[in-house]
Amino acid sequence: MMRILDFLRNIHEPVPVMEFTKLEFTGHREVDKHLMKVSLLMLQQLRHDGMIKCDDLDKTGARIHGLTSNGVGMHERFRDILNLRNLE
Repeated sequence: MMRILDFLRNIHEPVPVMEFTKLEFTGHREVDKHLMKVSLLMLQQLRHDGMIKCDDLDKTGARIHGLTSNGVGMHERFRDILNLRNLE
């Protein structure tokens, strides 16, 4: 999740949703098809929760514009949790 939040936080120009869904691809066609579905579901949930700014994900050519202020806060909390875990 942290890797995804890092990617979303570092968006400076809108990124096509399809480019985002390919981040986790393995090269295995069946596995990648399921990973793409999971990525889209995750984006839909993040959008619903007000964590990301993006176009309507059901439309062709949809783009992700980055994290909202709530998304930035979530990213920072995740980073803090990981940093605390690394200190132990």
